[in-house]
Amino acid sequence: MENFRGLLPQTKALKIRTFPFEISPFTATDTKPFARVGIPTLHITTGSRSPYHKAEDQADGIDYDGLAAVAGYVQKLVMAMGTDASMAPSGNYSVLHYVPSYTFSWGPASALGTNRFVHTRGALEGKSAFYASLGADFRFLWKGFLELNPGINLEYIGARHAPYPGISFMNRIHMCALNVPFSLRVYLPEFNKLPVGVYAWATAYYRYYIAGQTYDPDFVFFDVFKRNEWGLGLGFGLRASVFQVGFETRWGMTDLFRSGVLQDYNVKNRTQTIRFSYFF
Repeated sequence: MENFRGLLPQTKALKIRTFPFEISPFTATDTKPFARVGIPTLHITTGSRSPYHKAEDQADGIDYDGLAAVAGYVQKLVMAMGTDASMAPSGNYSVLHYVPSYTFSWGPASALGTNRFVHTRGALEGKSAFYASLGADFRFLWKGFLELNPGINLEYIGARHAPYPGISFMNRIHMCALNVPFSLRVYLPEFNKLPVGVYAWATAYYRYYIAGQTYDPDFVFFDVFKRNEWGLGLGFGLRASVFQVGFETRWGMTDLFRSGVLQDYNVKNRTQTIRFSYFF
């Protein structure tokens, strides 16, 4: 505000002092965010030499004459500011900040990590291979902390698998699938309180295999592999405003090989990923 000191009423009852209170990192109060972006602010205080915010702050400690003098001075100051030409209203209106109980948003999501076959029967074990996905997440947020999060993703799923003991893991398997996850997320603290926080989630997913390939020319993928899979996952992450990054492990609950194709054992997927998402 220009020439603010010229608006100050004259008084003999009070000792008035002005200083840039709102931009100080030590004394600023609730109006500091407005001052930081250039919106004029005014904070009136009688100082910090009192039992302010303490148990000793009792009614018998109030200076009632001083209280009346301060109230009268503030009245005169407000009247002076209201009649000053520099304080004329701009005619612009601010948007009312309203936080609804339920919100919906969506955005892109991606993941990078590893996948491996975990054998449900037999002594063989798979080795880790590359995993990637790209898709979209849909958010139904309740009260700022509880979220239902369905999504849809196109996945590349790699695996390294030895079909028989003593054979190397050079039989690399490449799979393409459509994944539909449904997650329940919990945010701490709530979205409306801080722009950053942590979250945790549990996921159930359905996966439909679109295509698959190995380096074995005699291996017909869907003669051995099922097309459908479902599984569960757990994860945790960090959020900063509308950006999120988290770590998740998913366990396939479905045997991948068709019944009776390979004797004595079967495999299930286990996937570990770093997941990225952004919500509009």
